[in-house]
Amino acid sequence: MSAIPDSSTASSYQSPRSAAVISSSRWSKIGLWPSSRNRSSNPDQIYGGKSYRWNRESYNRHTRFLDIWSFVLLLLTSLWLNGKTWSYWGGITDSKKAARRQTQAIWIRETLLDLGPTFIKVGQLFSTRADLFPTEYVEELSKLQDKVPAFSYEQVLRIIEQDLGKSAHLSYASIDPVPLAAASLGQVHRAKLHSGEEAVIKVQRPGLRKLFGIDLAILKGIARYFQNHPDWGRGGIG
Repeated sequence: MSAIPDSSTASSYQSPRSAAVISSSRWSKIGLWPSSRNRSSNPDQIYGGKSYRWNRESYNRHTRFLDIWSFVLLLLTSLWLNGKTWSYWGGITDSKKAARRQTQAIWIRETLLDLGPTFIKVGQLFSTRADLFPTEYVEELSKLQDKVPAFSYEQVLRIIEQDLGKSAHLSYASIDPVPLAAASLGQVHRAKLHSGEEAVIKVQRPGLRKLFGIDLAILKGIARYFQNHPDWGRGGIG
């Protein structure tokens, strides 16, 4: 069995063996376990009020490594099980396959959202590729185009003060605490200058550059791992 790259370096392929136990509740989220909970596909219910782990100013590389690899391995497992008749409760039917794809699509979108800006961007890109992905995936991922959670008003004020070198209220007479829009890279707030002029402020998400650096290094390691895998990469071809 090939070893998963160690979290300290994206190009390393040697790591201690470890075992992970995935609960039935996690399997239910990707359609592989019966769930009594009705999952809403209403974006207003899904995005409202949740505190996302990536909505912060500092990040832990090892935590990101585990989060990203967990998503990749769980996704690959769920896709592999899609073609296994025994994985469908009560037998396989077209309606059950469609229902599982829909559940998986919701889980993929929610997980990409939870993983943060790097993966929201990936999801937005994939939402335009109806030629590559099932309709259920494309429809769910398209919700990432305009439904991204905002970060707090306190963070907005802190970022403005750091960039301008003075209190935000010295630069602006008022700033609307509710953003006009929020995207994967930042959000926009209505403001008023001391002169009385209306203004719009675009604020970049905190810690974005560091987060991108960590995520891209991990993704590069994942890509290299699968590219060199004897069964899944070029090593397994001819």
